Amino acid sequence: MTKSIQALTMICVLGLTATSYAGTALKLGADASVIKGATRATTQITALAYYRPAYSYDSTKSSKGCTFAEDQLAVNGPDKMVSIKAIVSNGQYSMSVPTKGIRGACTYVLDTVYMTYEDKKIMEPITLRTSANIDLENRILADVSSPDQVTPFASVNALECDFASADDLIICNVDGNLADPSYQISNTAQIYNFDVKDVPAPQY
Repeated sequence: MTKSIQALTMICVLGLTATSYAGTALKLGADASVIKGATRATTQITALAYYRPAYSYDSTKSSKGCTFAEDQLAVNGPDKMVSIKAIVSNGQYSMSVPTKGIRGACTYVLDTVYMTYEDKKIMEPITLRTSANIDLENRILADVSSPDQVTPFASVNALECDFASADDLIICNVDGNLADPSYQISNTAQIYNFDVKDVPAPQY
């Protein structure tokens, strides 16, 4: 997936947020994954966390209690998006992303996290997909494609950017390579360490 497609995905996702705050509210649980690491004081780190009803992933689960009148006109149906911002202090950032929630009597599960690292000329998207999201997609596409192999987010260490670059648009790397289209995270609460580093681009 190219950077332009990633950017378009982010725009589409942002368009879904308008209906997320009306009607029966999604109340997020206490269990949360923490994404943290070293960063620059000027870097702004935000995320949109996407939640879906638990029955979406398991046909044996009941959808009872998951029908809400306001969802009939919602672009994303019963799915909900929640904005999350990192706390940045003393060269470190930390972001807590709840893994579950409850809306009325309906249990919700974290599906995807759309993160953005912004700093001057840098706007780098990082997409995190939960195991439930990946497993569901693999089941749906089992007859037409092989299972999607997604790099575990726990196996990567840092976003590397040349902040001093004179280029109009700075493309960052993850551990020396272009960022993957997405990375896998667990549906249970975990701690992920992911630094933001100032790394000069190689000269050729």
